[in-house]
Amino acid sequence: MDAKKIAAIIIFSALTISLNPYLSRMMIPTFYFGAANYTFMEIPIIASLLIFGPLVGVSVGLLGGLSLIFYFPSFYNVPLTTLAIIVTELGVFSAYRLVKRKVTGDNLPSWGKMIIYTTSLGILFRVGIMEIVHFLFGRYLIGYFIGTNLSDPLLISLIPLWAIFYGTEMLYTIPMGYYIARLVSRNLKIGNRL
Repeated sequence: MDAKKIAAIIIFSALTISLNPYLSRMMIPTFYFGAANYTFMEIPIIASLLIFGPLVGVSVGLLGGLSLIFYFPSFYNVPLTTLAIIVTELGVFSAYRLVKRKVTGDNLPSWGKMIIYTTSLGILFRVGIMEIVHFLFGRYLIGYFIGTNLSDPLLISLIPLWAIFYGTEMLYTIPMGYYIARLVSRNLKIGNRL
């Protein structure tokens, strides 16, 4: 790994940690899902993924996700949030690679179409995979910290709320991350051409 990628990991991790909702207090509470909050900490993670590729993006995602240990009131959120970040990155990167494979040369589709593609696949991966994880492991992880396991009907009733939350959070996170990545890569002439 070269010095530019190490510097990018440090810078984008610092941005991610500084946007941690429990450090910055920058969060918007949801009106429909109790303690869930819309945050901004995943925007630099998506931007680093799109500018420098999966190695830097996953490194920033892991460091940002693990930084939640110091701030989250309940530890069970840390592995679930970190996994959600990585799954979203997988969806965004898959969309970017699929589109780039179909295009000859460096002529990517318009940035509006790229935002639609990356956001759609990012939401699909995050909602699809994380709902399976919530159903399989949620009752034990959450139950461990609240003192009792969740019943199947209660867990199933929470799945649509998680899906709405994850989907709406990605509707602003991925486009903003793509827009920032595009600005940085064009103005500083670093990373991937977006």
